[in-house]
Amino acid sequence: MAARGRRITLAIGLATGLTVPACLATGGGPSAGDAEADMVRRVYAIRAEHMRPPLRVDPDLARIARQYSCALLARGALSHMGADGTTVSDRIRAAGKTFIAIGENLASSTDTREPVEAAMDGWMKSSGHRENILRPDFTDTGVGVCHDGTTYYFTQVFLRLSRAR
Repeated sequence: MAARGRRITLAIGLATGLTVPACLATGGGPSAGDAEADMVRRVYAIRAEHMRPPLRVDPDLARIARQYSCALLARGALSHMGADGTTVSDRIRAAGKTFIAIGENLASSTDTREPVEAAMDGWMKSSGHRENILRPDFTDTGVGVCHDGTTYYFTQVFLRLSRAR
């Protein structure tokens, strides 16, 4: 989706993991941490409006999501496959998580006044992204944001954990 003076890109599905040690953070928009917290609040509110159970925010998933957002920023493109060919399932399993179901939403925006709002609006207008946000059997989530100036990359991972943790 493109508009004059701004660019918003969305992707859904399973993603991969090229790890970048730290996010770039320059420019006048929200910090990565503020954007992550805002996105979590918005997802909670949307799920509540649709009578879905709240998701538990898992710090490990958030860390993995942020690393992946930084990897996407470094590559300059959204992709559900990491540069090394791994997927979100691979990254989550490498962190020791066992799960029954997994989903991932990706978005990027450039020169958008409200980058979190733009990503959430795009996700809610996309059936696949919306399904991940509203899926009632997901139990856990992690949101990761990385930005450089006014370019933001967003990753949100959704899991339904198996009983064996």
